[in-house]
Formats: sequence, C-alpha cells, structure tokens
Amino acid sequence: MNPLRILSLSGEMALAIIGFAGVVLAFGGRGGGPWNELDRVRFRRLFSGTLAPLGLVALALILDALGVERSGTWRICSFTTVLITAANTFFNHRAAARATSGDPERQAAPFSSVWGGGKVALLGTLLVMLLQLANTASIQSFWPFLLSVWWSIALGSSEFVRLLLPQRAAP
Repeated sequence: MNPLRILSLSGEMALAIIGFAGVVLAFGGRGGGPWNELDRVRFRRLFSGTLAPLGLVALALILDALGVERSGTWRICSFTTVLITAANTFFNHRAAARATSGDPERQAAPFSSVWGGGKVALLGTLLVMLLQLANTASIQSFWPFLLSVWWSIALGSSEFVRLLLPQRAAP
C-alpha cells in the first residue's frame, strides 16, 4: 500500500479521536459535573496526543506535494516528531505535576494512564523518540515515522479511555 495512503488513514483515525474527545468535552465527561484539574490534564494530553500526529501527517503530505524526495520527507517529519514529542512530554508532565501537587497519592504517578501507570507510555515515547533520531540520521525510511504516528494515536486513545473510566473513590 502507498505510504501516503497509510498516512492519510492514520490522520483520519487521529481526527476521529479528536471528534470523540469533543463529544466527551461537550457532555462533561464524568457525570456532567465540573472536571477536576487532573481530568483537564488528561484531556489536554488526549488533544495534544492526537493533534500532533494529525499535524505530522499533514506535514508529510505537504512535503510530498511540494516534490521533496521521500527520504528527505521522512527525515524532516521524524525530526519534527522529536521536537513536538519533547515539547508535549515536557508541558504535559509539568501540568500533571501541578495538578497532583496537593495529592500525595497521585504525585507518585502523574502520568497515570491505562498503560501500566504511565511507565510503559513514557518508556515507549522515549524509544519512539530515539527511533525518530535514528531515522533522521541514517534510516531515512517511512516505517519509523509511521510508528511514531501510531504510537501517538495509541497514547491519545488511552487517555480517551481513561477519561471515560469511572474515577476511583477517595479513601
């Protein structure tokens, strides 16, 4: 299958998740009540985690339309992925740390998600970033970039599921 067609389908998946996130936002998420700060952080991670791959897919399609050589397209997209992922990780971690600053139980895992307390998500994100750096430097192929897009969509989907799950009652 054509790499650009696969990217287009991946962008459509990211857009669908953003649409579902809008529905969650419109209906207030958890029982229609006001959202706590941690839920706002999760929604922000969901949004940034799905907007980033959508933007990266658009960048790849634009570069292809401009006639940039495919290996150059994947290098540019992979380097941009590293920059966006690093910024998202930094700002989302800072927001999560702020949101959990008054709750000692949640401070231990500000990246709490359905991915094993966030450890799998953080490790996977670091590995994807290293793979993107390798793609920028030497691999220059489509599949590492596609993997980063799918990983971001998977993380955004996990935050979507997390927003829909019932909250644990405070002890």
